[in-house]
Amino acid sequence: MNTLEISDMPIQVGSRLAFLPNEMVFLEASINYTNLHLADGQKVIVSYHLGKLQKRLQGFPCFARLNKSVIVNLQYIEGFANDYLELREQQFFMSRRRKKIVLAMLDEYTRQNNPVNDLVNF
Repeated sequence: MNTLEISDMPIQVGSRLAFLPNEMVFLEASINYTNLHLADGQKVIVSYHLGKLQKRLQGFPCFARLNKSVIVNLQYIEGFANDYLELREQQFFMSRRRKKIVLAMLDEYTRQNNPVNDLVNF
């Protein structure tokens, strides 16, 4: 009997678009649209706002909202410092209110999925 893991379930991000969690690197708000940055380098614009997509991502522990305009996939985090996470050679600011939650999520995620902590403080 095959079991379907949560990482194998596509996430509906538009009326006709769905992606696997590991295909999405980060989501970036753009007024009432969201720019979805994919692992293969593509950028897809969807007509859902970031809040709606955040609700759809709630069951996936690999996604964390850093601030009012960015949700990141914790699988792609390369390092962190003070108020920033580094992801694909970009730095993303963590809001003061969300920082503690995001770092706890990152710690839990790396413990479950990567027993050797290879995140780098920069």
